[in-house]
Parts: sequence; structure tokens; C-alpha cells
Amino acid sequence: MKSLQNFEVAAINDYQAQTRVEAGKTTALTLPKSNVIAYELKGGSRITLRPSGTEPKIKFYLFGKHAPGGDLATAKQKVAAALDGLWRWIEADAKTRS
Repeated sequence: MKSLQNFEVAAINDYQAQTRVEAGKTTALTLPKSNVIAYELKGGSRITLRPSGTEPKIKFYLFGKHAPGGDLATAKQKVAAALDGLWRWIEADAKTRS
């Protein structure tokens, strides 16, 4: 799948179309239709996008994941750094499109 800087997309969930694409294979989603797209990244992080219901903008939700074990404070720092890098990539990419 397509790569977002150092973040490789593992699966795409399109809740409006009710489809999931993973490893080139499309399957049906059984959740209710919604104007939401979620990109699952290798390593467990996720980017979810949806339009605002009240304003002309797109909302981005970034989710991080870290393997269990080890020091919690260190794990939080690593996840925060990875999500910060992901957000910087999103911002930089957006600037090339405006």
C-alpha cells in the first residue's frame, strides 16, 4: 500500500462505501454508513478523517499504539513523537495542495 513518509498504510476503511481494503483485497464493513475514512498504519497507528458537521473543514483524529511492557512514560513519549511526526507530514502535504 501507499506510504505516508515513514508510515505505511496497512488498510483503508471507508465507512460511507462500507468497504475495507487490505493487501489489495476489498471486503465489506458491517458497521453503519458514516462519512468517515480510517487509514490503519503498520505498527498500529491510525488516521481517521471526517467532515465537520457544523463548519467547512475536515477533522483529523490520530491514534497511536505501542507494544505493552517497559516504562509507561517512555512509551507515551515514543507514541507522542510518532504522532507528532505524522501530523507534521499531514500539514506539509496539505501545504502542497493549497
